[in-house]
Amino acid sequence: MAVVLTEVFPNPAGRDTGKEWVELCNQETSLRQLSGWSLRTGAKSAKLPPLSLAPKACRVIGKGQLHLPLRNSNLSLSLVDAAGKVVSSIDYPGTVPEGMSVVQAGGAAILARHPTPGSLQLAAA
Repeated sequence: MAVVLTEVFPNPAGRDTGKEWVELCNQETSLRQLSGWSLRTGAKSAKLPPLSLAPKACRVIGKGQLHLPLRNSNLSLSLVDAAGKVVSSIDYPGTVPEGMSVVQAGGAAILARHPTPGSLQLAAA
């Protein structure tokens, strides 16, 4: 399964309301339907809106589309498939500074000074 959480923007500059987002990327060569999938942080979870991901494409899910709080510190976010299996996760134990995102790169979560919503460039790193 190569649909992954690649970037999370939990702490925009100023008020967070309506500006937070998560990025999902399909690293496969076929279309992926994400019906019944959800995002989970701690004990809270929220279903993804109905969507499909084209091959080698990314999709940004904005806060307005998903009612799930994103923590600015000790971030732990999981992508869960329709069967309840965690298929991808991002964990960042520190505090995410305003305006920076957390990117999944080479199996580790790192801070990115310049968020790249919708870009697959770091997803395969």
